[in-house]
Amino acid sequence: MDAAESLEIIGEIASQQWELCTAKQARAEGVTPLTLSRLETRGGLIRVRHGVYATVGTMISPALDVKAQWLALRPEMMAADRVHDPTLASESVISHTTAAELWGIGDLWPDGIHFTVNRRRQSRQPEVQFHRSKLHDHEWTLHPEHNLPITTAARTIVDLALDGHEPQHLLDLIADASAKQLLQEPELLSAFTGNETAFGLLKGDQEGLRMLWKECFPPVPAAIMEEQIQRAVAKALGPLAEELKALAAKMPLQTDFHSSNVEEALQNMLAGRAATAHALEATHKQLAETIVHSEGLKTLWLSTPLPPSHTAKPQGESCATTSKTKGAPRSDRFSTEEGSKPRRKEAKRRI
Repeated sequence: MDAAESLEIIGEIASQQWELCTAKQARAEGVTPLTLSRLETRGGLIRVRHGVYATVGTMISPALDVKAQWLALRPEMMAADRVHDPTLASESVISHTTAAELWGIGDLWPDGIHFTVNRRRQSRQPEVQFHRSKLHDHEWTLHPEHNLPITTAARTIVDLALDGHEPQHLLDLIADASAKQLLQEPELLSAFTGNETAFGLLKGDQEGLRMLWKECFPPVPAAIMEEQIQRAVAKALGPLAEELKALAAKMPLQTDFHSSNVEEALQNMLAGRAATAHALEATHKQLAETIVHSEGLKTLWLSTPLPPSHTAKPQGESCATTSKTKGAPRSDRFSTEEGSKPRRKEAKRRI
């Protein structure tokens, strides 16, 4: 296999996972380690760490280093196969100061790349640190920008508190996370249950935590709260509105009841022109009357399968820079482009 063909294969792999390719992924496609070494020597590849290469032109950044280290934990697997499988994704989750850096909260000095793992692990990379712990499902998520498994903001702050970070540093983390809407006070109180001593309080002193965090969670104005509720309801009912329109198009109502009332109620709610509670009540009533008065629609409704439910973990805000490079924009972005060249053996899922 010549150099050009090897680079084409590596490019196909890298295009699906942040422009990175592991030596084992390349070997599975027929590209030997010797070929990788020669390509690097000639400037055809960039070696990010042992066993992980980036294509020429890829911007090297702290976030790319994290991605390379995460890929190296399962070098034989494509990134998409890992992140789309909750069991595999939860095996190695970005945590501690690395998670705080990716969430863009606090101003802590980076001290390596941290992962929380569910079994004992070691790495030859001195900057990689493992923390063995069993994470619950609500304690980790996929980062909305980088699509990597990462501890939630609440779990991240608890981990840093248990690591001995000073209360003032913790308060800075909480204030930033609250401002970015990465967490709510009840969630953080629950996460710190039994760990109140990290703030110099007695164990179980939740009221003391509320007093300390008072400035971190300012009251939300009623108008903003109503707007947030309406946006959440509109997002939740969007698929239902589309399903209703599709059903109405298939079978017009054989009744004197005017379905425009349903559409009007939905549109008012989605556009924020009606109070959320009243809109929900009116829409529910109109839907019930519509289906009851139209036997044909009821039959079609019951016989039509609902669209698949897409469950996703809660997501936070976009990534920020490290304290070393704070203020400089991150250049690496998670690729979501479609239409990459087909792989030789089988098409791989993109991240």
